[in-house]
Amino acid sequence: MFLLLDQEDRYDGETETFPRQTCVTIRFCGSHREAPAYYQKLLAYIEEKKLCITGFSRETTLIDYGITNNTDKFVTEIQIPVNI
Repeated sequence: MFLLLDQEDRYDGETETFPRQTCVTIRFCGSHREAPAYYQKLLAYIEEKKLCITGFSRETTLIDYGITNNTDKFVTEIQIPVNI
């Protein structure tokens, strides 16, 4: 599970903070099922710009069933860390 907390939010459970990284990022309308096509776009961009992947990708659902039942409004973000 992934939660973004505002300063005024209180959460006493376990948390993990991601390190600051430079990433190539894409957001798209759709769910994780549509992600492979967007990974291909990111990888083509990374190759074109001669960047070096430095870690594992992250997929984050920004809008899904927790906000809407309309799957056409789902939004997913993919980040791949790179060295410039």
